[in-house]
Amino acid sequence: MNNSNNAPKQSVERARYVRKQPRAIATHERVVLGSAKVFDEIGFAATSITDMIDSAGLSKGAVFYHFASKEAIAQHIVGRWSEAVTGEFGVAALSEEPVPTKLRVVFASLAERMSGDVPCRAGLKLSLDSGVEGAADAYRHFMEMAAALVGCGIDDGTFLDEPRTRRLAFNLCSGFTAAVLLGGMEAGGPDLVTRVEDVVSAHLAAVPAP
Repeated sequence: MNNSNNAPKQSVERARYVRKQPRAIATHERVVLGSAKVFDEIGFAATSITDMIDSAGLSKGAVFYHFASKEAIAQHIVGRWSEAVTGEFGVAALSEEPVPTKLRVVFASLAERMSGDVPCRAGLKLSLDSGVEGAADAYRHFMEMAAALVGCGIDDGTFLDEPRTRRLAFNLCSGFTAAVLLGGMEAGGPDLVTRVEDVVSAHLAAVPAP
């Protein structure tokens, strides 16, 4: 009897909850985008809660309804970057292209993401920040994914197995990161995708073939 009486009330409450979901999702994304914009511009340490709230255009309550702290937001943004890395290298793993082509495509695709996806770009920068707990794991993941792909090139005979080749993943990730961090410092210079393509080409050319 009690269950029957409670059913309509529960249905109404569930309907209200479901209706709120699109708005909650949109608010969550505003927090992420607003915070990522400030992190991208001035870094984690220099960013205040007020900066994040102002950038998102939301109340403090709305921000902290979705995230427990400034660091929690930063960690979520780092996760966005790590997911992008996993996705791009995952696509490459399924491709039948030669390993050098896969490396070019992965880094070019990530550069395109950096150009237009603020959370991804901020996530890469935050992954280098020792002030964000666990963020370094995301950068390590980036290098490990690149190293695994280079390893495939060694295994299939595309690359010689020697110290310079084993440094290739580190050098590619470092060069990519430097290009992103330099951003638009050179007015009228090449765009990020072009700079990354140049970095990848230079490092691949330096690796001896069999």
